[in-house]
Parts: sequence; C-alpha cells; structure tokens
Amino acid sequence: MTAAILIVPALATAEQPRDFAYGIPLQTSGPDALYQIEVPRAVYEGVVRADLGDVRVFNGAGEVVPHALRPRVITTKETPRPVAVTLFPIRTDAPAGVEGVVLRLEKRGDRTVIDLRTREGKPAGGTTLVGYLADARALDTPIRAIGWSSPPKRVRSSLG
Repeated sequence: MTAAILIVPALATAEQPRDFAYGIPLQTSGPDALYQIEVPRAVYEGVVRADLGDVRVFNGAGEVVPHALRPRVITTKETPRPVAVTLFPIRTDAPAGVEGVVLRLEKRGDRTVIDLRTREGKPAGGTTLVGYLADARALDTPIRAIGWSSPPKRVRSSLG
C-alpha cells in the first residue's frame, strides 16, 4: 500500500493531494487495516500548526485515509539536581489571604523592588504567612517541580 502525508498550506478543507503545498510518500507493506508510523522530522518542519492539525494522509488512489496523531511521550532518565532559590515570605493579615495581596515588581537600576499591598492599597504586612515569592532569575532551565521536605528555616525578611 502506498500513502502520503501531505501538509495543508492554509486551507483545512482541501481533500485532494494536489491542494497541498508539501507531501512525503509513505510505504507500507502487507494487507493490514491499521498501521503505526513515526512522523518524519520533515513533517514537523513543513507544518503550519504545532498540533499537526494541517496534516492529511492520502492513499495511493488519492483518497483521504482516516488517521490519528498521538504525541510521543518523552521520559527523562536523568534526574535534575536540586537548585536552591531565594524565598521571600508573603505575610498578610488580610482575610482573603494570598488572594488579597497585590504584588508589583519594579526595576531600579541593578535592584528589583518588591511591593506587596492589599487590594485596598495598604501595605500587606502582617503576621500570617500566606506564601512565598521565589527568586528564580538565576535558573537557566525551565522549572519542572517545586518542593521541600520541610518549611524553610531561614528566609530573607526584607523585600527590597
């Protein structure tokens, strides 16, 4: 059986192979009704939509073949090392807790000033710990998880 993956230029309603700007031939063997293939890298380079919604599959007769795209699950075997970040406690006695706090960051020269206020505009000081602001500017990779086995023993108390 011969099939082709074709990529739709801008029209999602195109039903003929000639209506597509780009195509890759696929070769399958045997009389099976169901095939599983790995989508070639070239398909990803030619698509318009990241979800591959502009991809169609046609058989050798030019008929649309029903298909489903299932993203590959990528697992990481390497365990990233934990990274320490500076935590700033957020304290307020506002009844709404952390939802009642407005956070504003302002860059002043080489410093970043953190301004915490209640929704009413008053400084958000208080005794009740409602959360932490983590300074993750030094990280160079995306954060995959946040956690600690016990609450931090020492955090900066100054927010400036």
